[in-house]
Amino acid sequence: MRRIVPLFLAGVIYFCSVSFVHAEENSAQEKPGLTSSFVLEYLPNFVYHDENITAVVRVQNRGSGLFKGYLAVESGSDGGSICNTVQRDVTLAAKGEIRFNFSIELMLFKQKVQFVRFVLKGEDTKSSAAVYTVRIIHAEDALPEYALDNGLSFRLASGDRVIFIIQHMKFVQKRKWVFAKWFKHKVLTPRSYSSFLFLGAPLCRDEDTQRNYMSLLDKWVPDLTFVRLTDFSDQGAYPVLANAVRFREVLFSFLKERVILFMPYSDFIAGTGKREYRMCVEFMIQRLKRVGYAYSDIKIIAPAVPEKLEKQFRPYIHELADIARVYYIPFAVPRKLGDPLLWAQTGCDERVVARYPTPEGHRKIAEYLENEIK
Repeated sequence: MRRIVPLFLAGVIYFCSVSFVHAEENSAQEKPGLTSSFVLEYLPNFVYHDENITAVVRVQNRGSGLFKGYLAVESGSDGGSICNTVQRDVTLAAKGEIRFNFSIELMLFKQKVQFVRFVLKGEDTKSSAAVYTVRIIHAEDALPEYALDNGLSFRLASGDRVIFIIQHMKFVQKRKWVFAKWFKHKVLTPRSYSSFLFLGAPLCRDEDTQRNYMSLLDKWVPDLTFVRLTDFSDQGAYPVLANAVRFREVLFSFLKERVILFMPYSDFIAGTGKREYRMCVEFMIQRLKRVGYAYSDIKIIAPAVPEKLEKQFRPYIHELADIARVYYIPFAVPRKLGDPLLWAQTGCDERVVARYPTPEGHRKIAEYLENEIK
């Protein structure tokens, strides 16, 4: 009898422990939506029309049990119809994670892809554990209202992420007869403009906006409308993306005869990549073309850069110069405006690069721009 009681108690303890573990595993599998999710580690803001969308997705299991399911990428056109689905099986142990790379085509069965949907599902659930939708805006589509999301991507009011498709323009050499070139430069007079839309950064603190180069140009150049671009952001946003949002806000508000793009150099400071910098500038140029401007009505002026930053910013200036070459857009690079005497120090540490021009620097920039605008 003494032997039977301990054996009975041991059997009860073993049965209870096995039942508890089995119930815990079932709970994790039945409710994967509470423990499993995915993160888009990489998704571009701009894509050329002849390229695919590259996406890097990380699926993570935050639960204590096994997760089995699949990650699907659905590509669709207008009306919500699904054109193509790519599916990857997912099996993750507790606290595990895995990455997937996807290459998503922009044209399927001669239809434009208008949205891409990422869907994560567990094998034992009917509902999705996580869904993420991306809207694809092609170059010929109307421009929707969009805003910045965390300063690093575009988002619609509905919450969907946005990717803008840009026409991939390439340089084409235009052959002209010698007589035609002589006739153009000697006989035809250059077009004169009477109104200007100037997109540029203020290059000063907010309290100094009445004494910067913009205020001087406003006095010197008649019918000049300023659109203030982002200079330096303290919110972690890429200035070039913030400028694309600002550009959308004013695109239909001011229609002038000529557009001046005076790009800020703050994107180098913020760490914007050359490719995204270039594609955002092309995005603005193509949208200006879509509302009626000729490429010759647009002029790109490279930013005035402090001498300490000229070498580091040179690759960005090369991108602007190549854009001007491809689109046959007038282009100018400021000279002799990087003198340290024209730029004020913004900190007590000598290693801090001067960001803002001095009053004399603003006057020099205004004089230079006045000659380039006219």
